[in-house]
Amino acid sequence: MRTLSRHCATRSRGVGLRGAGLALLAWSIVACGPSVSLRVEQRSLRDLPLESRLDLLDAENDLFAAVDRRDDAEQIIDDAKVALHRADQRVSEAERNLDQARNRRDAAGIEVGKLAIQEARAHRRVQDWQVDLARDALDVEEARLLVAQARFERAKAEVARKAKTAGAGELKLKDFDRQVENLQKHVKDVQQDADKEQKRSEKDRQNWQALSRQLAELTGGAQGSAWVQ
Repeated sequence: MRTLSRHCATRSRGVGLRGAGLALLAWSIVACGPSVSLRVEQRSLRDLPLESRLDLLDAENDLFAAVDRRDDAEQIIDDAKVALHRADQRVSEAERNLDQARNRRDAAGIEVGKLAIQEARAHRRVQDWQVDLARDALDVEEARLLVAQARFERAKAEVARKAKTAGAGELKLKDFDRQVENLQKHVKDVQQDADKEQKRSEKDRQNWQALSRQLAELTGGAQGSAWVQ
């Protein structure tokens, strides 16, 4: 389970504006990781004919879809944090139930209570993993977003060269292709890291599932069952 995020960046998403098939997406990024550094200047886009702007629609739509996936990943982190808070509450509840069973000198209740605490703590650890895995998934979506941005810049460079707008002759498509390829490699690396974390979490998940089955058997399904989680 990671203790330090791979992020060393702060982000501020601007407003995406559609106009004649072109999207203006403002980003404020302070980062130590990969970025889209090669961009087409506005002077090369200002006088694009409508036909050239329409040629950018596919790349534009891919970019907005990548933004949406990144936003969805952020929401999943929030949901995982809520689930982790509930898991903490379950641990506290299990501890209270055990105290009450001890006060009653209820041997059966004590046995259930001890196992319930083990199961609740194991569940909390799984939910803790879920927060980390959700953050890993966000890392992946942000890396994919960089690829979508790079492809959009490449598409802009291509249409600008075809339209022979101001400064377009200075744009080298091979450089834009190289930028896309490098960011695709970054996606692969980030995905591999996320997959490794997923595998590391499996042991704790299996432990929790085993404890849940034991608790369900001991309580006749009153606790530990998926229906009462």
